[in-house]
Amino acid sequence: MNRTLIFATAPDRFFLNLPEAARESVLRKLYLFGLTGQGDVKRLKGTDALRLRDGDYRVIFKDTPEGLVILTVGHRREVYL
Repeated sequence: MNRTLIFATAPDRFFLNLPEAARESVLRKLYLFGLTGQGDVKRLKGTDALRLRDGDYRVIFKDTPEGLVILTVGHRREVYL
């Protein structure tokens, strides 16, 4: 289940603005999910997107045949707007 991480322009900007420790932790959890399918991931209601939880940070993404398409990354109070 080896998956490629695909960042769109906007999520890339949000991801790079995260504190370094949070960025490393989120990236590690994304790779773990991409390799094994394990992690705190749930499907969002009313959409085909998934949510990965890492402490106070969330990653909203889609699991496609090409890889994991990252839609948004950020603090939990800002991601779901």
